[in-house]
Amino acid sequence: MKDALQAALVQNQAGDMLLMKIWGPMVEKGRHSWLRGDEIVGYEGILVYHRTVKKDLDKIFWALTTISHRWEGTADDQLAFRRMVSEVPRLASDDTTKALLACSKMWSDWARLILPTASERSTGRAMEVGIRPGK
Repeated sequence: MKDALQAALVQNQAGDMLLMKIWGPMVEKGRHSWLRGDEIVGYEGILVYHRTVKKDLDKIFWALTTISHRWEGTADDQLAFRRMVSEVPRLASDDTTKALLACSKMWSDWARLILPTASERSTGRAMEVGIRPGK
């Protein structure tokens, strides 16, 4: 029953109430007082909220920052966090990428290491740019 309610809430959100009363506690505490779910479920609820109710990248970035400080950075944490970052809406756009990089400055050290990094070097008349995937 709780799983069905959670799925219904994720898919049928309306207004800011669900965002902070349900998904916020899941992200902040890893649980909700009466609904099953952890940080990942809370993050997914915020993503659906962004897509269906109100575009709000700041809430998504808040969730990533909060989760980066809750988790310890184990291999499983890094894998899940990398997946969450890849789900940020419009990640390929310059504005979103810049906002994500600015937000990542507030993340735990282990979380910052998963982001790709760019490097450049001059080779005479040309510039080479390389992208190194995060760990």
